[in-house]
Amino acid sequence: MDNKKVNNINIQASEVVEYNSLFKNQQHINLREINIIDFLTKIINDKIDINNDLSILEVGFNDGSRLKKVSSFYPNAKVIGLEVRQACVDNLVKDGYDCRLVTDELFDINNIFNINEKFDVIYGYNVIHHISVPYKYLRHLFTLLKPGGILLFPHESHSTHLTGYVLNTISGNWKYEMNIFKLSKNKIINDCKNYASKYNIGYNGLLCLFGFPKLNKIYRFFRFHKLPIINDIIILIEKNIN
Repeated sequence: MDNKKVNNINIQASEVVEYNSLFKNQQHINLREINIIDFLTKIINDKIDINNDLSILEVGFNDGSRLKKVSSFYPNAKVIGLEVRQACVDNLVKDGYDCRLVTDELFDINNIFNINEKFDVIYGYNVIHHISVPYKYLRHLFTLLKPGGILLFPHESHSTHLTGYVLNTISGNWKYEMNIFKLSKNKIINDCKNYASKYNIGYNGLLCLFGFPKLNKIYRFFRFHKLPIINDIIILIEKNIN
């Protein structure tokens, strides 16, 4: 790995870092998480046969709260988590979850998994824009999918995402977010053409203002949820069965 990639991993892996947020209100956080899980499980249920040896990989599970919820939704599934911070891995392993430490942005499958291990679902939340080689990383994850499997990243900051710049700068997280300049909808689409035939790359206005239904209705009526400057990118890539 070159020095930039090594430095990027070291920044992400810092055990003392605290990811601050402007939204300290616990109700907002709880509602956001419910919304994310509902969205994630709906797509999984629509796209995947959940009764057939389901295997799921979460990339960048952070404190593990989402991984635990997904595990409870699919109790018979094999769920694995990846994270760059040792303390996060250790905490979930103590609770009995299968979690692995990543020390390379393009982790070596031979060192972490059995070479035959593949996944029905690989997902993450606000992950890809942390990677210094985002397109190569998505292609790598695609190789870990079973036929018919999906890659899903519903919320990713990107190169024209002004809201992401403002929030991350004010909250003091900018050094962890600098790779958002590399991520754009068109570049993801162009790269997907090289290895996938089924993909949906768009802007996601899933989250707006909880508790203000009329305002949210106006927000969608004027199609503000389609504007790149105030919304995240959603990445959904499917692997053909044949």
